[in-house]
Amino acid sequence: MTKLFSVWLFLAVTLAAEPKVVFALSTGKIAVLEKRLIAQVPLLAEHYAERGGKLKVAVVIYGDAYRFFVRDPRRSSYAHDRALLMARPRLGHALKKLHERYGVRYDICGMGMKKRRITPGMLYSFVRPVFNKNAALIDWQNRGYAYVEIR
Repeated sequence: MTKLFSVWLFLAVTLAAEPKVVFALSTGKIAVLEKRLIAQVPLLAEHYAERGGKLKVAVVIYGDAYRFFVRDPRRSSYAHDRALLMARPRLGHALKKLHERYGVRYDICGMGMKKRRITPGMLYSFVRPVFNKNAALIDWQNRGYAYVEIR
């Protein structure tokens, strides 16, 4: 009987686990951002909702991905990135929608911001600067978030 109870308890805990993911976002490619983050979050959220769960999503931003979270690239080192300037309204809207509709949390590496001369005031209001990417990834994973890399 004890063995049966242990199996039941294991299954109950495993199946009741809350689906959580942290995306380590370092790509600077618009198509990759759109395909692997913007399009995937709603699909994953729907997948887990159909199974009675609510997906929690965090995104840790570093590397070439900073460009997508600067509110006005024309006033940054990305001013000459024509593709970004053209896509910015669409991308900004989509990233904000993920935050508002699906509760996506965005953490951006503070060390990389300093290196790129990006100040908190230059970011979208839904983006939170953190100490650095490694600390943020450690924190999210210690909270039980599965790690997925987007580069």
